[in-house]
Amino acid sequence: IDHIMIDEWFVTMRRAASGKKMASNSKNKVLMCLSYILKEAVNVGLIDSNPCEKVDKIAEESNPRQPFTEEEMAILFPENDKEAVWVWGNLMWACYFNIMKCTGFRPGEIAGLTRDNYYPALGGIYTSQSINSFTKEVVKRIKTTDKGMKAKIGLLSDQCCRLLDEYISTLPEDQDLLFKVKTGYVSVFTSNKHFNSFAQKAGIELNGRTQYCLRHTFQTMIAGEVEKNHVEELMGHTKYRKDYDHRDGKRRLQQLQNLRNRLNSII
Repeated sequence: IDHIMIDEWFVTMRRAASGKKMASNSKNKVLMCLSYILKEAVNVGLIDSNPCEKVDKIAEESNPRQPFTEEEMAILFPENDKEAVWVWGNLMWACYFNIMKCTGFRPGEIAGLTRDNYYPALGGIYTSQSINSFTKEVVKRIKTTDKGMKAKIGLLSDQCCRLLDEYISTLPEDQDLLFKVKTGYVSVFTSNKHFNSFAQKAGIELNGRTQYCLRHTFQTMIAGEVEKNHVEELMGHTKYRKDYDHRDGKRRLQQLQNLRNRLNSII
């Protein structure tokens, strides 16, 4: 197998079930998986080099992620604890997605949380590791790439703390990671599959939105309410990311009402 063969197969890839042309981001993910396999083959001496390294990814054209509305969030995250568990199927997933709602953490960062990362007396979490869903490895940084901040914090709601306290009390004493499934670590693919299922159960039309849109929802909710440096710290970004801020005009005007008197005296 050489890079020319892979490239020809890569660009013509189609969905197995329907035969339709596969989306660019899906092709790139398949190529990434193949590259990891061939990389391991190099490591064990079966081949001399990884031909995937010479194959360029396809430029991805994707629609911007959109947040969930306040009404949708109220349905996904009801105030009643029992209802919250019902929406998400069980206590583990209720805790997993409530943490995502409260903190905007990335899926891999939540999958890598341990008991020691949770500070119940302070109502928050602090972590410096995550799970790489492709390699199934723990990486000692919050993002699975080398870029960006190395650690981050998150403040949890009272409800999230209650659910988490109850959930942790059910875990085996020798289980360090907060979230695990039968196959081991919780991958982004597993959690997103559950997210889609539970959202449909709650009657939410996703329209292409995924669990990652909870991260966009989080920044949209806190933007304009706290200082930008706090937004950056909570999001784990090295600078303010406007593409995560989806506030509409009415919301922005409401947040600027305290400036009216000052502007009236100036203008």
